[in-house]
Amino acid sequence: MIIAGEASGDLHGSSLALALRQLAPELELFGIGGDRMQQAGVELLYHASQMAHMGFAEVLRHLPALQRAFSRTLHEAVTRRPHLVVLIDYPGFNLRFAQVAKRHGLKVLYYIVPQLWAWRKGRLSKMARSVDAAAVIFPFEEPLFASAGIPTTFVGHPLLDVLRVMGDRQSFFARHGLDPHHPLVALLPGSRVQEVRSLLPVMLQAVDKLRRSLPGLQAVVAKADTVADEVYAPLLAAHRHTATVRGDTHACLKCADAAVVASGTATLEAACLGTPFVLGYKVSWLSFQLMRRMIRIPYIGLVNIVADKQVVRELVQGDFAPEPLAAELKMLLQDQTRREAMRRESRLVAEKLGTPGAARRTAELALRLMETDGGR
Repeated sequence: MIIAGEASGDLHGSSLALALRQLAPELELFGIGGDRMQQAGVELLYHASQMAHMGFAEVLRHLPALQRAFSRTLHEAVTRRPHLVVLIDYPGFNLRFAQVAKRHGLKVLYYIVPQLWAWRKGRLSKMARSVDAAAVIFPFEEPLFASAGIPTTFVGHPLLDVLRVMGDRQSFFARHGLDPHHPLVALLPGSRVQEVRSLLPVMLQAVDKLRRSLPGLQAVVAKADTVADEVYAPLLAAHRHTATVRGDTHACLKCADAAVVASGTATLEAACLGTPFVLGYKVSWLSFQLMRRMIRIPYIGLVNIVADKQVVRELVQGDFAPEPLAAELKMLLQDQTRREAMRRESRLVAEKLGTPGAARRTAELALRLMETDGGR
């Protein structure tokens, strides 16, 4: 059983499913994921698009539906009794599922562990009672989770397996009707509906402001697979000169001169591809107040967390507004010294993510755990 409740989890879950099938073609795979996991042969109980909600207040509004999904998924697990439950990120759902699954005698592997080091280190001991092993994707996580008594393996970051860009800047611009002689800003407003509705209007307004001093500036919105066109349409209606891409995000980032990226895995993608960018994050007032009281580290961006210093500017909540965002983008587009410094620091971050092959190493770990399961 594999449970991944968000777009990035679906991506990494599909890579894991393919690796498992290569090593053990007879495996039956089921759980929660998206289109990619389904295409990789995972029978879906729920689609990730039904599960991805951002922020405390947002989750509360969808709590009844999430509780129904939890109950049904648990029923399937208890009835079908998989040899292993693999949980991918998605801590609000998966940490609780790990506890209940263990009480029912199921073996649990957590792949892409919750960022407890950022907000709730006290829950490490609780997690240790709920999982049999952890496959972690940042090197600093291995000693931390191991110290809590969790058998932990650093497998490298799965992003390194999927970062592939076909073609060059010229071909990307031609594919999407863009002019290669003018600068391009990539806008990545996230993979959840709430993120897109909250962040994209600010990004578009910032670009409009910037065009007053840079009249040839182009912008392209990278649409997430988990967000329907109907969500983007009203937000883009007044911005007809802004292009959109779907399924071409890595090339979009690689070919852009600068980017605005929602906090999350996409910030690591931008860093690995060497694109100067600004990080944006904004949730409801209640969610932010609760989050601010819980977070115990100085940064929210993964690039800055891995670097342990500010590599990219973080515009959070009230600071994520058209004027400061436009000013930061203009600096990134025009200040060559700053662009090169960010690229150097980003390369160092990328080097800390390990080597390609995370899915394969995690699949091998999963099969070893299943072999010790008594052949159920």
